[in-house]
Amino acid sequence: MSLPEVKYTVHKLTVPSTQEQISFRPFIVKEHKVLLQALEMGDTVNFIETIYAIIKACTFEKLDISKLRMEDIDYIFLKLRAKSHNQIINSNYKCIKPDVEGNPCNKNISVQIDLEQVKTYYPEDFNKNRIIMVSENAGIKFNNPTFESFKLLSKIENVNSLFNVTEAFLYSCIECVFDGDNIQVPGIDFTQEEMVEYIENLDSNTIDKINLFFDNMPYTGLELDVKCPKCGNSEHFILKNLEDFFV
Repeated sequence: MSLPEVKYTVHKLTVPSTQEQISFRPFIVKEHKVLLQALEMGDTVNFIETIYAIIKACTFEKLDISKLRMEDIDYIFLKLRAKSHNQIINSNYKCIKPDVEGNPCNKNISVQIDLEQVKTYYPEDFNKNRIIMVSENAGIKFNNPTFESFKLLSKIENVNSLFNVTEAFLYSCIECVFDGDNIQVPGIDFTQEEMVEYIENLDSNTIDKINLFFDNMPYTGLELDVKCPKCGNSEHFILKNLEDFFV
């Protein structure tokens, strides 16, 4: 006798960066087991690949995950987790505010994180700041890092390869280099090696602007206010990546 077919509840969500509405199902028991194993291993590469596989399966393989921005990946996965297991994650926080004698409070506080409340935050003037001018008419236009870009970072095997991986990541985030009306596109008009040489000839102020762009990326997260019942101290927390939610 064959067992009855398992039917899944189908939900919908809107991808933050594109506003595209997609359908998804909760992840199943065997997928949840793989996720827990990846979390326990603490292996970044394995965790990234697990997230990729779960999102791909749960969106019926109709989504080009490699081209999604990281804030979209985090948003989709957290919504998946909320519908699949429990929208509430229980966490603990230890209050370390010192008293008048300098001793920490040390009160353990139970905190509930509601995954249905997560939002995607876009820094002010983010689209404007994607364009880094290197002279009066020339500049570089950057894209948000995609999931595929971050997979490049996960391939670091030793310290010696870090610089090369960083170059590949930076190259993957460039939309174009322009000089007036002349627009050059990576992979078509210039190579990664040519990009490296170009970047190395920029002044420190321009490099600082590039670093600032990457330091102020959009993110999916949740803001929490926690008040200690023992000493009354209040803290404001911002959870802004998957590790903050699950570690």
